[in-house]
Amino acid sequence: MTNAGAVGGAGHEDRWASGKLPSRVLVVEDDFVARTFTVRALLSQGISCDVATNGLEAEAKLREAAFDIVIVDLRMPGKHGYALIRDLLMGERRPVIIVYTSILEPRLACDLLERGVDDILFKPIEGSVLVAKIVAVWRHRVLGRSSASRVERTSVLSLDEARDILNQTWSEPLVSPVAADIYRMVGESTFQPKRIAQVLARDAALVTAVVDLANCACFNGYRERVASEEQAIQVLGPRRLGELVIGSKVLFEIALRAAPNIDCEIVTRQGVASTMAADALVRHHQTESVSQGVLLGAMLATAGHALLATAFGEQYESVLEECRSRGVSLIECERLRLAQGGPEAIAWLLGRQGIDAATCDVLAHAGKEYATLLDLSADQRFRAEYVKAASLIGRIAAGRWREWDLIELPPASAIGCLTRPMLDEILRDARQGAAGFGPPVRSCPRDAESPPSVGTARVIPYFALNGGTVDLMPALLAMLGYDVTPATRDDLKKHPATLVNCHGANSDNSAGWERWSGKLVALSGNDADSRRVSLPCSVGQLRALAAQVGQRCAARTSVEPGPFLPTDSATADSPPA
Repeated sequence: MTNAGAVGGAGHEDRWASGKLPSRVLVVEDDFVARTFTVRALLSQGISCDVATNGLEAEAKLREAAFDIVIVDLRMPGKHGYALIRDLLMGERRPVIIVYTSILEPRLACDLLERGVDDILFKPIEGSVLVAKIVAVWRHRVLGRSSASRVERTSVLSLDEARDILNQTWSEPLVSPVAADIYRMVGESTFQPKRIAQVLARDAALVTAVVDLANCACFNGYRERVASEEQAIQVLGPRRLGELVIGSKVLFEIALRAAPNIDCEIVTRQGVASTMAADALVRHHQTESVSQGVLLGAMLATAGHALLATAFGEQYESVLEECRSRGVSLIECERLRLAQGGPEAIAWLLGRQGIDAATCDVLAHAGKEYATLLDLSADQRFRAEYVKAASLIGRIAAGRWREWDLIELPPASAIGCLTRPMLDEILRDARQGAAGFGPPVRSCPRDAESPPSVGTARVIPYFALNGGTVDLMPALLAMLGYDVTPATRDDLKKHPATLVNCHGANSDNSAGWERWSGKLVALSGNDADSRRVSLPCSVGQLRALAAQVGQRCAARTSVEPGPFLPTDSATADSPPA
């Protein structure tokens, strides 16, 4: 029987402490082509490696020498990869373990991650992307040990302390020279697509992103398919191109370098969907002239948590645990423990890497509540509101939620120009456009949550006090598995329970309801039984409130209307003028 401790090898501690790149990698792969491809990719970056064709050969090599990283295929003769991984994980000191496989089985992948595998990469993958991801996993392991020695898991950091760790983890620029050059060129007085295309051609990943974006319906207006980068540049135009290039490159780098448990696929799709929603809001409001920073802010507003999770490792896990235990939003706990939310963190990093302050400020403000934006200038406030509203619409379109996600309904100033058909069109285009985008590597994160299965929707009565504004709450509830039956004020006396949205309630449009302004109410026939949640709230809080309404409706309990229901004739069903 294999000695698990011996399989893990010894001598890793010096290299862990040094923070250098991995100096020696063991590639365990029985397929000659895949093995040769991996070895050549590593050697091209100056990383020394050895090979084994099955688990038994790998064990022999691990007993003879220490390896920083072991890259393992799963299906092999002799001793398969799963058995080798099991033995490696039993060792007290073990190398970084990366599974590199063509087996696209989510349950198996998640099981391996839960057991302690550092990451899983799925074949096929480009050589440069493979090496970048391997190095990113290594650095995350090294920096995680380093930061753990300096920061207690449950400590509260000052802003300077948090930024010091953030800057160390993300020391390499998120913005590549090519992206920076294009961002600068679109700001010049003369827009030169051909010259920009020559610069863009130096970055294959950016070429793909720009062409794909130009083919999205919301950007090209359902025209013929764009095939060349120069044509894509013309379709996107100078207002969009610079920010889309920066945002796309940042999302690409985050996917390569983020911690293994980050769902980079949903980060990418949320960012793309939010960008499309932001562009639609700008067009419908006819505010193109004051839209600086809106597209970039929308693309990256939901990506900041990936930077923080990667930088703070175990401490960030304690942030997530606090979200779960308290039932509050992630950004609230980020600010409490790390002195900043995700949007502020990514905006700060971009500012250090040369992006102008006016653009970065839009992203930073997008992490604040709507009420705090009133102190900004009119143009700053509009831009931040567009980003926040677009981020919510983009997350609805992307269709995956976690209990700690924040729900903050936008004011009329952000979406008041929209009609219901307009919103439906934006959601459709954003959903279709984002579906074609994904990170450079596929992942199977530990904490992924899928949307409800088709056919599981539960129906609940729903009433919105402010009927004059496009309401996003029904779409949010649909993402949680609820269909809403629109209710009137008279219906409130008939249903056992109703979810009432008091967002925007005031003395002009909701006489008698002002005490619940800014809240969601699970209304029942007894005021004491009516549960209330203040907006903004977390997804978990909304889910619990909707569940209460659903349970009471399912029980079909007959109730008499309580004395708290407004009876003033001013509360007619028609929306306020």
